[in-house]
Amino acid sequence: MILLFRHFKCVSPIIKEVHERKLTKLDLSHSHMTKLPSGIGELESLKELDLSYNQLIKLPCEIGELKNLTTLDISYNQLTKEQNIYNFNYFSYHL
Repeated sequence: MILLFRHFKCVSPIIKEVHERKLTKLDLSHSHMTKLPSGIGELESLKELDLSYNQLIKLPCEIGELKNLTTLDISYNQLTKEQNIYNFNYFSYHL
């Protein structure tokens, strides 16, 4: 299952709805998010997560719970150098 929610303003209810489904790809790019919705770490089947073109300043620890994640696109955000994404060495990421 793949969900595309570009320019979508209210993401949290969607995370709750898809939790029990086998979501493999989630595109939340261009959503004007400053933080990720709670429950993002519960999407256990997620393989690809596109968070590009948002206003994220940090990633929650929940990202580390996504053990099947192979691709994370966090390009064009406001992440600081202090944000230690390099600890997530089991998937590729795009800055």
